[in-house]
Amino acid sequence: MVGTQWLYGAIALLVGIHVLTMLYAYRSHDETATTESEGEQTQSLGGRGEQVDCPQCGTTNDPNYRFCRTCVADLSKQAPQRQPTGGSHPH
Repeated sequence: MVGTQWLYGAIALLVGIHVLTMLYAYRSHDETATTESEGEQTQSLGGRGEQVDCPQCGTTNDPNYRFCRTCVADLSKQAPQRQPTGGSHPH
C-alpha cells in the first residue's frame, strides 16, 4: 500500500514537471515568434535594409539598432539626440 502511494506520487510529480516544461517551451516559442515579427516590422519600417548613420558621431549602424554601437546615441526618430560629452573630465 505505501509503495503504491509513493509510486502514484512520483508519477504525478513527473507529469506536473512535464506540464510545466511544456508551458515554458510554449511561452518561449510564442515570445520568440513575437520578437521575430517585430524585427520584420522594424526592418520593413526601416526602409530597404540600408545602414543608418549616427547623427552624433557618424558611425554606420545596422538598421535594427536602437542605439549607436559607438557613442550609444538614440537612433530612433522620436527620441531627442543627446549631445556628445567631449571626453574631458573635470579634475
